[in-house]
Amino acid sequence: MVAIARTLGVPVWAWAQGVGPLSRPWSRGLARLALVQCDRRSVRDRDSAAQLQAWGLDSLRAPDPVWALTAESFPGDWPRPCVAVVLRSHRLLTPAWQGAIVQALRLWQQTAGVHVLWVPFQPQTDGVLATQLQTQVPGSTIQTCENPRQLKGLFAQVDMAIAMRLHGAIMALAEGARCWPLSYDPKVTVLAQELNLPAGDLQSAPPPPATLMQAWQECFAAPTPDVTPQQQGAIAHQGVLR
Repeated sequence: MVAIARTLGVPVWAWAQGVGPLSRPWSRGLARLALVQCDRRSVRDRDSAAQLQAWGLDSLRAPDPVWALTAESFPGDWPRPCVAVVLRSHRLLTPAWQGAIVQALRLWQQTAGVHVLWVPFQPQTDGVLATQLQTQVPGSTIQTCENPRQLKGLFAQVDMAIAMRLHGAIMALAEGARCWPLSYDPKVTVLAQELNLPAGDLQSAPPPPATLMQAWQECFAAPTPDVTPQQQGAIAHQGVLR
């Protein structure tokens, strides 16, 4: 796309990018070639900024723009306490992990009466998985939303999120909900580390359901982190667009 735009004389801006991880020489070369041709660049994390700096490229570093997205009220209602589960299809989300998550959620329902709300961010792909797992957790419900501002507002109506998707975790934390990230990608790991959040790692074997539920309960009981710096800092990306 960068090459096509350049051929047509169209300016190219790399905006709020997450760069990497790039483990293969050819992928690093292509990424650098594309970013060199960009007129403006902004990135959303320290690792991306370090990668561009290593390539001799300047960039603005600021938190992900979704931190600063204005939320709108979501027209929905469900029992409280409510835990939103934001999963996506991925090779690391194995049947063993799926089974552990389902069993831990059912155990949490039985012990604390939490309501489980499946939130597929991309209904065409995530929705298939959500529907499959929802049938295994009696009483749980599925909620989709195509409006990003309302989707963010949804998380103001839950108490905690279990989130694979980076923006699911960001939206939950920005709206004051607790969050237990489940990492399938370094960008999710970086978020958890930057905010000192307990998190799961799909590259590890799934823990027993009771252990998993205990980790969630501890997260649920912990205070929510102060994300004001992330919300205020994300506004800096607007300057790149001017």
